[in-house]
Amino acid sequence: MNVYSVILAGGSGTRFWPLSRTARPKQFLSLATRAPLLVDTVRRISRFSTLKRTFVSCGPVHAPAVRKLIKGLPGSNVLVEPVARNTAAAIGLAAVHALAREPQPLLQVLPADHAVRDLEGFSACLDSAAHAARRGLLVTLGIRPTRPETATATSRSATRSDRRAFASGHSLKSPMPTPLRTTSSPGGSCGTRGFSSSAQTTS
Repeated sequence: MNVYSVILAGGSGTRFWPLSRTARPKQFLSLATRAPLLVDTVRRISRFSTLKRTFVSCGPVHAPAVRKLIKGLPGSNVLVEPVARNTAAAIGLAAVHALAREPQPLLQVLPADHAVRDLEGFSACLDSAAHAARRGLLVTLGIRPTRPETATATSRSATRSDRRAFASGHSLKSPMPTPLRTTSSPGGSCGTRGFSSSAQTTS
């Protein structure tokens, strides 16, 4: 069961305006290192999937920049969405392409615009996620909050009494509403809450 990386690189370029534009959303900007965020993302996942097993999902206006930045990425691995339909459609399209290559691919889905400092810890998380996904689980990576944040979805893991542990992970108990900055605590009283990272692994 080979790992296929699906990098979500769409966007409208509004978050970092005026630096970003419609044709150059933040994943094409060098915000964390000297390389664009998209290039950093491809480098982070290179130990899990080769460029031949890496898909980049984007819109028509972004496809030329993707091909230019990711040297060696096969042209057929740039998945151009004619119309933006958000995450589920992009993952579904990538799954169709992966299934055309082998009967049981393992997909790890990653946003193109994240900055990750702890590369060793991040790789360990992906290792654990792949191990769990090979057992038929759908895995999402959570981020331990350091402050309330109204723009980020939140989830809560199961309590210790009803966890199904896989490696260092926990079973997901429930999604939670986006917190109110004035009333929410950074991690919850029991430390089981986490921000959604929009990164998933599944088989």
